[in-house]
Amino acid sequence: ASAGVLWKTLLTLQKAQPSGQGHAGSCGPSGQHGHGASRCAGFSRSGGVGVGFAACQIAFRPVSGVLGDRIGRRRLFIVGFVLVGAGMIVFSQLNSARLWL
Repeated sequence: ASAGVLWKTLLTLQKAQPSGQGHAGSCGPSGQHGHGASRCAGFSRSGGVGVGFAACQIAFRPVSGVLGDRIGRRRLFIVGFVLVGAGMIVFSQLNSARLWL
């Protein structure tokens, strides 16, 4: 039921996005308002990230439960925190030449 609500919400948000150029806060192809066009995240990019995160949560929640039962929840949290910290370090090193990460 929650997946259906998520998809309906995303479709509603996508339909509500203003189209065309000239609306407030617009970042069109020429990069108005002092931004490069790459800095403007529209619904498709930000929505895709949100849907990807939700899909990973749905897919790996049962796996993490089984792992927590087998190796212990404390160890699982420690490993998870270490991996999150490593990811933060990797992403802190990003610049325009390394956006492929």
